[in-house]
Amino acid sequence: MKQSAGAGAWPALWMLGATGGKTGAEIDIQEGGFRDGSPAIPPKDVMASTFTQADGSSLGTHEYNAGVDLGYQYHTYGLDWEPGQSLTWYLEGKVVAHEASPNVPTVPMELIINNGIANNTASSWHSSAAEGVGSFNTEIASVQIFQHPGHVNIGP
Repeated sequence: MKQSAGAGAWPALWMLGATGGKTGAEIDIQEGGFRDGSPAIPPKDVMASTFTQADGSSLGTHEYNAGVDLGYQYHTYGLDWEPGQSLTWYLEGKVVAHEASPNVPTVPMELIINNGIANNTASSWHSSAAEGVGSFNTEIASVQIFQHPGHVNIGP
């Protein structure tokens, strides 16, 4: 994926449980545009990964400074989902975050790819379109899904 890089760009690769909303878990594989708590680090360099449990509580957002503009060229994002055990997030094949929990979903989830726009209510933790409209072009080169033998069926 080559993510959007303009102010307010909120590109995301994420999964939502079949029941959706607060009644289903959410796994954010990659969300862009985060500030990483430092004005010295541009939002276009930071990705965030989160696991939100079915009850709506979050096990925390993992922000990772890639050290490069994630909108400049294509990057490979990955998730190793071990149902009922753990989630491991990757950027360019390198582990960037890990969560172990028995609450990791064991049910099918839908993959969502979107290019959102953040408004000024998100400005404390995310770049905002109110700061100036930028380019909102997220490009996807390919999507590959692999399933471990014996795991939950994640597709048709």
